[in-house]
Formats: sequence, C-alpha cells, structure tokens
Amino acid sequence: MGDRVALMRKGRVVQTGKALDLYRAPKDIFAARTFSDLNELTALVEAGSAATPFGRFAANGVPDGAEAIVCVRQRGVRLLTAGQGVPGRVLDARFLGDVALVEVAVQGLDTPILARVRESDVPPQGAEIGVGIDIGAVLVFEADNGARPAA
Repeated sequence: MGDRVALMRKGRVVQTGKALDLYRAPKDIFAARTFSDLNELTALVEAGSAATPFGRFAANGVPDGAEAIVCVRQRGVRLLTAGQGVPGRVLDARFLGDVALVEVAVQGLDTPILARVRESDVPPQGAEIGVGIDIGAVLVFEADNGARPAA
C-alpha cells in the first residue's frame, strides 16, 4: 500500500498524487469518474460558466461556446422540501447500508439523477421534493475531455 497514486489511461499516466488530491482536483473527467460516482449534465459555456437547471457553475477554463459536462457527485445532491430548489420527484431508492441511492426525476433534465443520502432521510417513492446541489461537489470539464470511448 502506498501513499501516492498514479492514474493511467491507455498506458499513459494521466495524474499522480495523493488519493485525496486526485479526488478533490481531478485533472480530467476520466480521473473524476475513477474517484467518484457522478451525475453528468451537458451544458453550453457562456461568459465563463455552464448553465444547468440547478444554476450556473464556473467553467474553469472551458472556452465560451464549447459544450461542457457538469459533474455532480452523488453525495452533493441535496433532497429538500417541496418548494425549495428545483422541483423533483422520487422515482426509486436502493438501500446500501447506512446510506441509500435515491433516483430522482428533476424538472429540466431528460434523465434522472442519483443522490446518496442517509438511509433515514429517504423520502417515499413518488414524493414531490426539491433538489439542490452542494457547489463543492461540482466539477466542470470540456465535453471531449476524457469522454467515454464508444462501446
């Protein structure tokens, strides 16, 4: 067991450092996917930020006019009281021990998002809720930066 990680893709080193550093500041979306379960939202960058139904997020060097992928860590999705945040509806929840993985349909998104929450905080299936995002759980990458290869 070591205290540093070398993340490789296709035989090349992508990023090196302590695991916590790679988690907090992944160099690209490939590294982010390696260290987190993500919700990925596409957005167009305008005036240095990417617009999503949850608001605008700094695009960190992604050029204006480019497509970006806004990555939201599942633990950064907040389930709120209806009327707060963005409207959503609980579709399903899977028990994972002391946490649950909650699938939520969100107004303005074509596909549901996933939230990891304490098992005791899971709303009932079908509940109308609000959804918010912890800005510290958001990463923005250019859409072609480490995109998944076609199957």
